[in-house]
Amino acid sequence: MMYEELALKGFVDEMKEVSSGPHPRRFCFILGAGASRASGIKSGQELVRIWDKELSERNHKEHQRWKEKLGISEENQDSFYSQYYERRFRRHPTDGYNYLEKLMEHAKPSVGYVMLAYLLTKTDHNVVITTNFDHLTEDAVNYYAQEIPLMIGHESLAHYVSKQLKRPTIIKIHRDLLFDPKNRAEELELLHENWKKALGIIFSEYHPIFIGYAGNDNSLMDFLLENSGLFESGEWSCPYWMVYKSEKVQGKVLEFLEQSQGYLIRHNGFDEVLYLLGAAFDYKLLAEEEFLKDAQKRYQNLFNAIEGFTEKAARGEEPINGEETAKQTEETAELGKAVQQITDQAEQQRLFREALDLYNGKNYEEVVEKLRPLIKAAPSNARYHNLLGATWFSMKSYEDALKEFQEAVRFDSDNDVYRFNLGNTLEKLKKYEEALSNYQTAAALNPEDARWHESYGNLLKKLGRHEEAEQEKKKAEKLKKSSG
Repeated sequence: MMYEELALKGFVDEMKEVSSGPHPRRFCFILGAGASRASGIKSGQELVRIWDKELSERNHKEHQRWKEKLGISEENQDSFYSQYYERRFRRHPTDGYNYLEKLMEHAKPSVGYVMLAYLLTKTDHNVVITTNFDHLTEDAVNYYAQEIPLMIGHESLAHYVSKQLKRPTIIKIHRDLLFDPKNRAEELELLHENWKKALGIIFSEYHPIFIGYAGNDNSLMDFLLENSGLFESGEWSCPYWMVYKSEKVQGKVLEFLEQSQGYLIRHNGFDEVLYLLGAAFDYKLLAEEEFLKDAQKRYQNLFNAIEGFTEKAARGEEPINGEETAKQTEETAELGKAVQQITDQAEQQRLFREALDLYNGKNYEEVVEKLRPLIKAAPSNARYHNLLGATWFSMKSYEDALKEFQEAVRFDSDNDVYRFNLGNTLEKLKKYEEALSNYQTAAALNPEDARWHESYGNLLKKLGRHEEAEQEKKKAEKLKKSSG
């Protein structure tokens, strides 16, 4: 029996229909170099042509003799990728790894990989098997689906393949780019036994969809041919082989399709196929603000952490005793150097550091001028409001300080320092009950800081609440003793 040709729309409709119900079927994706072209990675055929030109330019006569010896012609040279790779980098094999890493380091997942990531994470079609070394699939899953895939990039890890795969799984039968990938002819002649066992498990559960794979790899193709009877009998799931436009189906691919009684599907490119599948399985493009929210959050966390070090380096820490003063001063100086090196690269960080330096130098009016554009650019940055509040406080402009400390607490209500600063300002303005509330909150947020208990106790004493004040005084004294 011959293979059956299936229209792309018919395949998409079928895959959608049989993915649900009491007896659903599962599909996996077998990717070759053609899947990565839209992401900016050259295909094996393109690399062969590049290397053919380079080798010819180095020594035309010797190159022609080598091609004649192997029977390479313009018509069949695409099937000699591994031989070209081996000859191109035979003197210095590490140059080959370097070449491939540079080729792939800036590649970004195309829309097809985004849709693939959706299918891998939101459906039961959660397995990719690839001859590629790149990281496009895992990058798409990480960034666009925000999940962590199981990446099996070496045959020694193949035992992690099981019938109960729940996590998106990426199997690289020629190894990952960073795990000494297989390129030489002798390495691509025979599939490792570990992979044979793993693929047997997968194909018994998943229908393989071959896309972007030309079948020039003897190790995988010979394995498929050896087991074509298992596909034909139904012991392994029927294969779907996709061919780009009007490309001829010949050689081992044709032999496998006929023996396995698989399906042949013609398509207009990897991205288009996956786009259609994404639509069929209800992929919805997030609004831009939703898509960017996670990146903004991650940047803000980094930004806040750097500002925390900036603030720490600028103010230093109070020495516990004289013996540690020199060591602490040295550590603060080193932190200051690190902060300057990093924050010089970001304008906001640089301006904030300068404002802190001015504050420490008691140049308060200049601090105000420095902070105004920062707050205008980042009105929800609690650190900026806190520093401006501290500046107004030092200038005894307590109403202005109150507004800034209130803003700092609004944007970071769980910061004990901001709460204390607000309480201290409220006390100056004789708003004692509000001050007590903020002192109490500061102490609750950080019960190990003696200063908060001490200030809270002093105000309680001022208000005649002596019993409560004594309790806070004892807490403060106990914390001071325990700290040195």
